[in-house]
Amino acid sequence: LSANVRYPLWGSREKLERSSEDIFRQNELNNAQLDYIKQVRERLEAALGSFYEVLELRERVDAGERWQRDLQSLAERPDAIVGRDAADDRRRVEAELARVSADVRNIAGRHRIELARLKYACGIPYPTELELDRESFRPFEGISHEELIKISIATDPEIATLRNAMRNAEVQLD
Repeated sequence: LSANVRYPLWGSREKLERSSEDIFRQNELNNAQLDYIKQVRERLEAALGSFYEVLELRERVDAGERWQRDLQSLAERPDAIVGRDAADDRRRVEAELARVSADVRNIAGRHRIELARLKYACGIPYPTELELDRESFRPFEGISHEELIKISIATDPEIATLRNAMRNAEVQLD
């Protein structure tokens, strides 16, 4: 009498090992995607911070230039005053004009540096001219909050990794 006996657990153990290996590889892939997304998010945050910094500095330069023009027109008025010595007034206005001019040069330099940083964060070549639009960027306008949550849950790689870990635990439990 000859027989070939195979335990049913042998096949299920091999299947469990294959399933565990597949899930492990999927988790490795998801972890790599998470690392990539983390880098992209950091770059986007840096670009967004630079964008708002460039806008704010541009507004400060514009305000300083307007203040400078007002002081220049004010500097001409003391000469028109008749009947009193306006030398002190002229010196005060000239001193304020010099201070404001230095501030405008300083802020304009910071604006150029921050604009270069924004170009770097966005991957734009430095010689490229860049005009920033002051309108708000609203890519999710018109989509309800519930829909955004559903899309986020369906496409979030962190949640996919957690689902794979849960599936792996269920397979091992089975």
